[in-house]
Amino acid sequence: MSGYTLIEIVIVLMMIGIATSSFLFIQKSTFSLTNRTNRTIDAGHLIEKSIEKVRLEIGKSPATRFPFVLDSINNTTISDNGVQLRWTVQNAALAGTSLPNVRYVILKTTWDTRDSLVVDTYIAKDF
Repeated sequence: MSGYTLIEIVIVLMMIGIATSSFLFIQKSTFSLTNRTNRTIDAGHLIEKSIEKVRLEIGKSPATRFPFVLDSINNTTISDNGVQLRWTVQNAALAGTSLPNVRYVILKTTWDTRDSLVVDTYIAKDF
């Protein structure tokens, strides 16, 4: 008699099952990492867009808008596409000397439960 035995068929099915499980695991991991990367990119874009928006507002009239715009956004949170951005604005100092026309800004974005992106920068009255 020729043909395959039951053991050979079971072994082939086990190999196919292991290969399929491995493939699905890799697909799930890839999807998860891609989603996380997309959120990080969204967070970076939100930070960049927000900083430029503030700089444009200040640029309209630096003498009157500089402290007002920055003070108005201190400790505020905005949300875009599932990413939250929190502003913290502080007076800037260099070697213990206060810089009246410069603010130190910390922007922290968060999404999901464990991911975040923090950028700190300086925004000056005349840039």
